[in-house]
Amino acid sequence: MINLKHYKMKKYLFVLLWIEFISHHLCSQAYISHLSHASTASSNDGSIDLSLYPGTTALYYQWSTGDTTQDVSNLAPGRYYVNIGYADNCGYQQITIDIHSCDVLQQSSYQPVTADAIIELNTTPVTGHAIASQGLGYYFYHWANAAGDPLSGGVFLPLPSEGTYCVTVTDGCTQDDACLVYSTSNLAAQGRSKSGAEQFAVYPNPASDRAYLQATVSQNGSYRIIISDNRGASRLDLQYHWTAGANQTALSAVAQLSPGQYQMDIYRDKELLAALPLMKVK
Repeated sequence: MINLKHYKMKKYLFVLLWIEFISHHLCSQAYISHLSHASTASSNDGSIDLSLYPGTTALYYQWSTGDTTQDVSNLAPGRYYVNIGYADNCGYQQITIDIHSCDVLQQSSYQPVTADAIIELNTTPVTGHAIASQGLGYYFYHWANAAGDPLSGGVFLPLPSEGTYCVTVTDGCTQDDACLVYSTSNLAAQGRSKSGAEQFAVYPNPASDRAYLQATVSQNGSYRIIISDNRGASRLDLQYHWTAGANQTALSAVAQLSPGQYQMDIYRDKELLAALPLMKVK
């Protein structure tokens, strides 16, 4: 569940993680699959890992460090960028990202990442859901089965069979682990219905022409979403009617936003239920 007592802290830290995507393309391209910030202001142990969407071929990578590899490591705190050229008339892309100093962040109001994992009962197939809060508000998810074999998933993981599944959630400075046990013989006792609490997740994040909001709420009603830029100016004011339980909403209005960092506040009546970060890219 989103921890709203850290809302002000998260809104302050929200501007510390700068990631910019500039692209000229007609195809899906690269995304940041893992990020590690430098442990101290004087260390060079930061790293950036990129992944390509299926069917995408990169012809070259040109980093500001001089590297020409897909991933880079041994990074000190600072701003880095990479230019990527693509095959099949898919154009080029530039990604800019700041590597921060974890010890400097932790001297401010930073709170370590916390994670939970639950089962979504009303999905086909049954789905594991990783819930993260605190930290920088920008998370990477790494799932594995009981044997430790990595699984492809993000906020959500389709569960292929009964068993134990664990997720490690990190913001690049701190991490937390959570596990769930999927058993068809006792599914109702393991799923979200036992909590009854509001839970929200937005994906993909970064988003381009649209994003999706997974919203599980405890009561039927009208819900308001206000999306503001990093100066606090409201850019979108949206309203949806959700029923008690899990709801998936396509946020097609995200296409109207310029690339940049945004804050998504979710209300029921005048009660603030969640504050989520959103990254918009071209």
